[in-house]
Amino acid sequence: LEKDEEDRLKQGDLPAFFRGMHFYVSYGDFSELTLLDIIRVLLAYDGTIERQIDKNVDYVITKRLWNPDFEKVTFWMLEMIVDLPIL
Repeated sequence: LEKDEEDRLKQGDLPAFFRGMHFYVSYGDFSELTLLDIIRVLLAYDGTIERQIDKNVDYVITKRLWNPDFEKVTFWMLEMIVDLPIL
C-alpha cells in the first residue's frame, strides 16, 4: 500500500451521512472557497451533487430566501420548506 492509502485506512472511512441524498448547490451564491468546502463535505459523506434542479434533488443549498431555480421544482415538490440560517 502507498502511504496515502495507509493513512486513510488508519483514520477509517467517513460515515455515509448523506448516502442516497441528492443536493443542488446554487453556485452563484457562494465564494469559490466556500463552494469548494460545501462540495467537499457533501461528497466526503457520500452525497450526490446534481447540476440542475430536477425531481431527483432532495435538498437545495443557497444563501437566498427565494432562488429563481425553485420555480423549476415547485411542479415536482408540492411542499417545500425553506430553512433560513440565523444571522
